[in-house]
Amino acid sequence: MQRMKGGHAVAAALKAEGIEHVFGIVGTHDSPLFDGLVGDESIRAVTVRHEQGAALMAAGYARASGKIAACFVVPGPGLTNALTGMGMAHSESAPMLVFGGQNALPQLEREGGHFHELAGSLNVAASVCGYVTRVSVPQDIPGVIREAMRATRCGRPRPAYIEVPLDVQNGEADIA
Repeated sequence: MQRMKGGHAVAAALKAEGIEHVFGIVGTHDSPLFDGLVGDESIRAVTVRHEQGAALMAAGYARASGKIAACFVVPGPGLTNALTGMGMAHSESAPMLVFGGQNALPQLEREGGHFHELAGSLNVAASVCGYVTRVSVPQDIPGVIREAMRATRCGRPRPAYIEVPLDVQNGEADIA
């Protein structure tokens, strides 16, 4: 076991699953995810100008290479912008992992007017994904990513959406 922050646990799990490319925009709600990629040459971060582009790139990468790529997006408008690429991947059976940053767990589903708040974000993502979940503690990250990868590889390939709140991204835990 190694003690690490949630954002670094995401990067370590992606590396363990053979993910080589992450497409996305660095923003307030996903910067700890990108921080986890710093200094690791095995995963290439490709920053884009719009989340729709990130999702379309990941879907195109999957179709062209036969490999699964990941996207990092911010919540609310970031997720809704990515829906076009996620929907295309869903209809074309292109596997991809989409990680949505999110406000801290205590703020969720309370309609408090928080930055980029989107009520029912998991239901929104589920409309174009075969696997959807929210991580509640950093130590669950490796298992959740393994399960998402299994879901994208079994049966008809579909996008998977994993929501990682800021307090989970920044939280420290012993990661197996």
